[in-house]
Amino acid sequence: MRKSNDKRRANVERGAEMAEFALSFLLFLILVVGIFEGGRLVWTYETLAHAARQGARFAIVHGERNPLGDDTAITAAVQAQAVGLPSGDLTVNTVWSDADKKGGSVVTVSATYPISFIASPLVFGANGLSLTARSQATVAD
Repeated sequence: MRKSNDKRRANVERGAEMAEFALSFLLFLILVVGIFEGGRLVWTYETLAHAARQGARFAIVHGERNPLGDDTAITAAVQAQAVGLPSGDLTVNTVWSDADKKGGSVVTVSATYPISFIASPLVFGANGLSLTARSQATVAD
């Protein structure tokens, strides 16, 4: 009689161990995915910030001597610096303080990129997040 009780207790303990492992593994998996997605989020923002800085730099260097005469060249410069981000999803907005774009003019370059996560529908809704980086610079006199 005693042996059957020991067997039953061993089976119950194995079942408890499996349940504990399942819960622990789920938490571990959530942690790993969170670290991965957090890293992607930081990388994407840093790439956007770099691209916006380089776009503002391009704008102040060229100013009124912009090769295309409008902000298309600035958008192209930002897209060229946003390595790893599809340019079709990248939105660039350029605002000048003066229309003449001469010395003393301030330019603000904004780069916006939508990012969706692996668990996006569960955590952030179906749309994910939209990251925006801005850089402001002044054209030298």
